Amino acid sequence: LGAMQLGLADAPPERGGAWLGLALVLGLALLLGNLALQYGAARLPASATSIIMLTEVVFASVSSVLLGSGEMGLRTWIGGSLIVLASLLSAWSFAPGSQPVAHTP
Repeated sequence: LGAMQLGLADAPPERGGAWLGLALVLGLALLLGNLALQYGAARLPASATSIIMLTEVVFASVSSVLLGSGEMGLRTWIGGSLIVLASLLSAWSFAPGSQPVAHTP
């Protein structure tokens, strides 16, 4: 089996170290994005953070379809819907007569 049949990417082309700059920029962008996410998530209520974090699964599924490595079938739609529904239900308060709690930083 070839590398593409196994879903593996080919090695970067041999151009000296030209690809290294791109790899460093992408790594720095991912690091900054992760730090921003951690900073923001620590300051949000847990119910809001859980919904935001679980939407990552939905975006990853859509991205894989757009990049050509995934398939948007009925199972994917049902699974994504169940994930979003579960996060919404966990954030919802079912206690009778309960009032939302104000979260202060």
